[in-house]
Amino acid sequence: TMKKLFALTLGLVAAAMFVSCSEKDSGKDSKNPAVQCSYEITLSVPDAAVDQQDVIKTVLTTPDNQGNKVPEEFTDAMETLSHKLSGIKPLPYSATITISQELKKTGEQLTKDKYFVGLDYSLRVESATADGGVVDAQIISKEDVGGSISKDKIAAAYPKEINIKISVDANGVVTVQD
Repeated sequence: TMKKLFALTLGLVAAAMFVSCSEKDSGKDSKNPAVQCSYEITLSVPDAAVDQQDVIKTVLTTPDNQGNKVPEEFTDAMETLSHKLSGIKPLPYSATITISQELKKTGEQLTKDKYFVGLDYSLRVESATADGGVVDAQIISKEDVGGSISKDKIAAAYPKEINIKISVDANGVVTVQD
């Protein structure tokens, strides 16, 4: 009887773990439809990119709820720049997030032989049900550990622009392209 009780208890615990793991891993809320989406993007400068904020002007341009493009400069005073937009309705939804980088200094203003620059970013886009249950999500993260670039080559490397296209279809399926 003790063995049967132990086996029954072990079986119930295993069944409960299996159910909770399978629901957790799926990430999909198939019972309720997606009706909204949200995104959050964060920019940061790697520790090794000590010259980034001094020589590179970085602007993050994101859409608001009406589709207007809203630029925000990543200034020297910031350690990170984050932008979050939630409750975006109706679906389907598509937008482009742009990270623009250009030189602040040129020619004789560039006094060092080498500059250490780099920019990291991460983006999370998710669709959700009316009560906030996640239907689908995509996360991208790009790390630029910060590299050196010579004074002679920095002008050829900038300006540069990263366009990240996000879309959420009518069923809540999220797609991110960068």
